[in-house]
Amino acid sequence: LKFKSLSGGAPLGAIVEDAADGGGGDAGRRTAGLAGALDALAASCAVDGDEGKRNRALLGSRDGIDALSSGTLSLIERPELPSALDALGAGLRAAENRENIGIRGLLALYAVLAERPADAPVQAAALRACAAAMVAHEANRAALHEKCRMVPSIVAALRAHPAERAVVLAAC
Repeated sequence: LKFKSLSGGAPLGAIVEDAADGGGGDAGRRTAGLAGALDALAASCAVDGDEGKRNRALLGSRDGIDALSSGTLSLIERPELPSALDALGAGLRAAENRENIGIRGLLALYAVLAERPADAPVQAAALRACAAAMVAHEANRAALHEKCRMVPSIVAALRAHPAERAVVLAAC
C-alpha cells in the first residue's frame, strides 16, 4: 500500500501535472478518485481499536507517512489537499509513525499553512496534522516550535478564521 498505489500506480507528481493540463492523460483519469482514496485512508486510520491500529501500523511500515507528508507539497494547490492532510493526521495517531515524520514532514505542514492562509479547511486539516505529530512527542513539539516557528502560523490561522470552528479546535 505505497502512496503511489492510491493513485492507480501513477506517481503523484504525474497526476498533479496532468490534472493541471486539463486531465487528458491516463493519470488525469485517476485524479477524481484521489480525494476519495485519501479520505478512505484517513477513515481507516482514524478507526479506534485493533483495526485502526493495524491500518496505522501498515501505513507506517510502508513509508506512507513520508509519502503523505511529501505528497502534501505536490497537492498544495489542489482541492485534494485537505484529504491528504487528514490522512497524514490520522496516520500520525500511531506513536511509531510520529517518529517517521521528521523535520521534512513538519516543514511541509508549515509550508501548507503559509501557502494557503485563506483556505479554512486546509488550515484546519494542517493544524490537526501538526497536533497529531506533537502528541507525546517532545522532539516534534520542539521542532515545530523552534525550526518551523509554528506559533505565529497558528496565531495567523486563528486571526484569519476566528469564526471557523474547525480551525479554532485544531489550533487548540
